Amino acid sequence: MTMTSRAQAGALFGGVTVLVAGLAMRAPIISVAPILTKIQEAYGLGSVAASLLTSLPVLCFGGLAFVAPWLGRRFGMERAIVFMLGLITAGMLVRAVWGPFGLFLGTVLLGSGIAVNNVLMPAAIKRHWTHAVGPLMSTWSVSMAVGPTLAALLTVPLYQALHSDVHLALVVWVVLPVAGLVLFQALRSRLPAANGGGPTPAAARGGLWREPLAWQVSGFLGLQSLLFYSFTGWLPTILAEGGLSDIEAGLGFSVFTIFNIVSSLVYPMIAVRSRRQGGLAAASGSMWLLGIGGLLLAPVSTAYVWAGLAGLGSGASFSLALTLLVLRTRDAATAARLSGMAQAVGYTLAATGPLMMGWAFEASGGWTVPLVVLLAVVPFMTAAGIASGRPVEIGPAS
Repeated sequence: MTMTSRAQAGALFGGVTVLVAGLAMRAPIISVAPILTKIQEAYGLGSVAASLLTSLPVLCFGGLAFVAPWLGRRFGMERAIVFMLGLITAGMLVRAVWGPFGLFLGTVLLGSGIAVNNVLMPAAIKRHWTHAVGPLMSTWSVSMAVGPTLAALLTVPLYQALHSDVHLALVVWVVLPVAGLVLFQALRSRLPAANGGGPTPAAARGGLWREPLAWQVSGFLGLQSLLFYSFTGWLPTILAEGGLSDIEAGLGFSVFTIFNIVSSLVYPMIAVRSRRQGGLAAASGSMWLLGIGGLLLAPVSTAYVWAGLAGLGSGASFSLALTLLVLRTRDAATAARLSGMAQAVGYTLAATGPLMMGWAFEASGGWTVPLVVLLAVVPFMTAAGIASGRPVEIGPAS
């Protein structure tokens, strides 16, 4: 096999591994929502406890993103990724078999593993596949869109097929992190200097928080996350209260998800071929504006069009934000630190979105004010994306 053939085979194996690992990043969390009432009955949970169960992973995402770069340096980026896939697996098992305490402990464990790998995987892609960043970042962002879609569609049928056993329904998705662990462990032996973490100078670590570009990337990721979690958390309800049946509202949510996957696939490959990505950020913001504005102003008969446009904007902005973590840094260690900073800021912002929407609905008695609030967020997200799209890099040589 020639050197070129080996490189292509390595990139293909890397792509498959990234795909499977990405599927494991969201499916274990989203699989709870379709059977949440069944989980409440089986574990004797009240509404507050059930709400905590669904919000714990997002809190882990924001809180542990700071720790991920240190883990990558201390233990080696690739070893840490494998360990976290194991932690996700252990968390899913604990969640399913150890009663109410295990349900919450397991959720924290799997949320912690996902939080760390959210940060480290883009940095690993930058380190090992510099010439295939576009396709692999597309694979990573698409897998994190496909995973929730599969979980949303298949969890209830699986629950029914497993004789309505909540514990089995919770554990069945463990196949994804297990497969990701096996594949990534096999991949480690093929990667050059796979266990190198290397210390990062203290000045460089502290200096990242004083970099305007780092805050611009963090703002773009954070505001698009706020839009995504706010919009997806309430979209079926908005459609149903607008006059659609429950089935039609569910179909509208599916339209959003499908178009989200489409733009997640395309955007990173365009971004890596562009010297400046500000125009791509502006386009994603325009799609968000059209989608949210259409739901606000247009008749309900056209709701699927606006849900699809919002889905395009969501997938475009999310995948672009992830790709910017790679494009705006000179090396993998800086990519990991920027990823940690951006995701800590981003998921902290994102956690406020659904609460803000619910409060605005309660205060106004309708969905007009909440949607106007989301519309007001879009220009700020777009401005941060345009600023992040300048051809400037952060790194030790700057």
